Amino acid sequence: MARTIGSAVAHDLVFESNADANRQTQRVIEGVSAAVRRGGGAKSIERHKAKGKMTARERIDALVDTGSSFLEVGLLTAHGMYEEEGGCPSAGV
Repeated sequence: MARTIGSAVAHDLVFESNADANRQTQRVIEGVSAAVRRGGGAKSIERHKAKGKMTARERIDALVDTGSSFLEVGLLTAHGMYEEEGGCPSAGV
C-alpha cells in the first residue's frame, strides 16, 4: 500500500520559483538534446551519406524492432568538451 506524506505541498513563492527554474532547465536540456540528435550538421551528414553510410542513429533505428523503443544513454556525454576541435556530441556516436 502506498504511503503519503502528512501534509499537502505548499505552493508558496519559493516552490513556484523552484518550479520555474526547473522548467527553464528542462527547456535548455531539451534544446541541447535536439541539437545533439541532429548530428554534426547538414554538411557533415551529407558527406557521410555520400559515402553510402547511415548515421549512428539511423543504424540503431534499423536494428530496433518495430514498435519498440530505444533509450539512448549518454546523449549529452562529452557535451561542451573538445570545442576547439569542433566538439564531440554523444562522445562521437
